[in-house]
Amino acid sequence: AVAAGGHASLYRGGDKSVGVFHPLAPAVAKIHRNLKASFDPSGIFNPGRMYSEF
Repeated sequence: AVAAGGHASLYRGGDKSVGVFHPLAPAVAKIHRNLKASFDPSGIFNPGRMYSEF
């Protein structure tokens, strides 16, 4: 990265039980749930990764 004039950063989270994002408002959570269900009906893409309830 330095040779190309940039840099690299690595962030690691220790406690996976702690949420990464702030809780969503109920209406926004419903939209997210519906989108996830549309794009991933089997629930195989990153289950519980962003929000545990998805």
